[in-house]
Amino acid sequence: DDTADLGGIATVDYGLDWQGSVRGRVGYAFDRALVYGTAGWAYARGFAEVPGASEKETFNGYTVGVGVDYAFTDMMFGRIEYRYTDFGDKDFDLGGGATLNSDVDQHAIRVGLGVKF
Repeated sequence: DDTADLGGIATVDYGLDWQGSVRGRVGYAFDRALVYGTAGWAYARGFAEVPGASEKETFNGYTVGVGVDYAFTDMMFGRIEYRYTDFGDKDFDLGGGATLNSDVDQHAIRVGLGVKF
């Protein structure tokens, strides 16, 4: 969540409640590593609130990224991935003729550890 001061007129609290994506991956495996690219559809629920008014909007956009999976053993692997997500923009109607345009982009680095059963 973030807060913005609109020049002493009002304070806006805004952010994302949740986000997700549906992606595909294409890669090349060599030795114990898999280098891949990923892309797909991204979605999120955003909110904006001022005293006396609030609104929620669903954002739709795209996500692209690259990553590496590395098998430490036959049963354990690590992952590092970079993703850029553009959720698009939406106008929030905050009442009284006040609107807030929100254009949401995100850069993320994810690190993970997996175990195969």
